[in-house]
Amino acid sequence: MPNRLIFQGTTTYLSEHWYAKIISPLVEVKKLLQAIYQFLLHLIWSEFIYGKQLENEIESLVAFLVFCLLSLLGYYLRDYIQIILIIFFLIWYLDCWFAKHQYFQKNYKIDIFIYEIDLSKIICCLSLPHTQNQSIFASFSPQEVSYIAIEKSPLLGGAFQEFLDEVWQIEVYLFNGKHFVIDENLIVNESLLTAKKLANYFKVDIIFTHSKGNNSYVEQELESRTFANIINQNSVGVKC
Repeated sequence: MPNRLIFQGTTTYLSEHWYAKIISPLVEVKKLLQAIYQFLLHLIWSEFIYGKQLENEIESLVAFLVFCLLSLLGYYLRDYIQIILIIFFLIWYLDCWFAKHQYFQKNYKIDIFIYEIDLSKIICCLSLPHTQNQSIFASFSPQEVSYIAIEKSPLLGGAFQEFLDEVWQIEVYLFNGKHFVIDENLIVNESLLTAKKLANYFKVDIIFTHSKGNNSYVEQELESRTFANIINQNSVGVKC
């Protein structure tokens, strides 16, 4: 019996650009400055909003020294700060642009195929860019499929690993806990159609990953009284 193609999807392989190693020092400096910024921001918000103060004197001393170091650095580089920021911004912008351009190139697409061998065996194959051969990466029976998942994932790329966009990934989940990404799309409607097609074939439900509620498509069920407690609680904040 010949293999019957059930589904064909694509995912994206973002390779490292040739200039990534050249600008790696800038990437590390950016990570360091972001870590310092998040640390100082946490201290400020903890004290002014929540009234918490550092009990450890060493942490207070480290925060003070970091603040002094950044102040001295800003003072001595005051004549060059604009040029440094402009150059850094251009490098960062070009890196993000190249990463987005790479994402939409067909040369970096991985084709994924799902075949029905017989009524008791399904195989998943992939074809890497610039190759015609297909490699099997999963094999299971239709009865092993638990559900089809839709997950919204951030698309990171470039040497700085910046947020480029959000993609909707379709995954097949098995009862043994294994799961495989078989397709991704920028448009949620197309992902929903893909998930519905696969769910109809395997006769399983569609689940939205990381969702909570009391519907059949949620990953974590919540009782009705849980919703009532959330809505009726008197705590100050934003509620959805």
